[in-house]
Amino acid sequence: MAVSACTPQPLDCSKEDVFCVGLVTAYEGVNNHSLNQVSWETLQNIQSQAQMARLDYIESIDTRDWQKNIIFFANNGYDVIVTVGANLSETTVEVAKEYPNILFIGIDQQLDEVYENIATIHFAEEQAGFLAGVLATKFTESGIVGAVCETSGIDSVWRYCEGFRAGALHENNDVQVFVVYRDDESQDKIFNDPVWGEEQVLRLIDNGVDTVTGFGGNTAEGAFLAASEKDILVIGSEEDLYFQLPDIQPQLITSIIKDPGQALAFLVVQASHREILAGKYAGQITYTPLRGPSQDLENEAEEVLQGIRNGIFEIEIPDKK
Repeated sequence: MAVSACTPQPLDCSKEDVFCVGLVTAYEGVNNHSLNQVSWETLQNIQSQAQMARLDYIESIDTRDWQKNIIFFANNGYDVIVTVGANLSETTVEVAKEYPNILFIGIDQQLDEVYENIATIHFAEEQAGFLAGVLATKFTESGIVGAVCETSGIDSVWRYCEGFRAGALHENNDVQVFVVYRDDESQDKIFNDPVWGEEQVLRLIDNGVDTVTGFGGNTAEGAFLAASEKDILVIGSEEDLYFQLPDIQPQLITSIIKDPGQALAFLVVQASHREILAGKYAGQITYTPLRGPSQDLENEAEEVLQGIRNGIFEIEIPDKK
């Protein structure tokens, strides 16, 4: 049901001079080339700086494991518990209420209320989409780009895909942008409808699209795979598709991913000094290495990214329909 990072050692994390940190994933493992991996690597990198006596992770296998996995660390006196993924928001709050002396850090989570022992690290998906849109416009030869997106009813999806539209048009107002959303909001298909993703990207290709992105788990992956089979350029999202979908490597420009590292490191180091900093913190958007012919635009991609981080671009997206 869970996998620990290392063999248990005779350390009492409940002691004041023993600083312990645990990480719980919602899905996948810590080597998923996405948020889990970046978060875990960040914690490993600051282990000495934060003087962690123990650093462990638990990889959740099933949604029924979420609460018990978090409580495992809480009951064993861990000082900081990091939970990764929006799906863990509710469970994190439930457990945090029962353990007020522990700092909980929710990555890619947004809460309506403020809790004294919960810090959340959130991301501006519209910035990720904007960067994808700018890059797509730089690579398109047909002047037509597109995005295959999960339901518009999910805020993060809407912000990424409308950010893509804004970025493409910012780079070239004459470019044509097609953004399609899945209307069927059946719970069992959300983020898990690769057939629809494939169908939509083929329609976009019929309309002249030669560079695509997508957002929405397996739904988007269906689009990416179908696009690559037609030799259409792909810009990935959420995770590094170079490793996740190796079959599309020849068509992959880059993947736009989330980086919680700076905020996570700051919060954990402060906690090691017995300072619990709750509230909302901003993570950063970044991109994976540009390979092959894409390397020629590395400097331009970096310039756009820094412009986004420095607030040079005004990214305006419409309200959800």
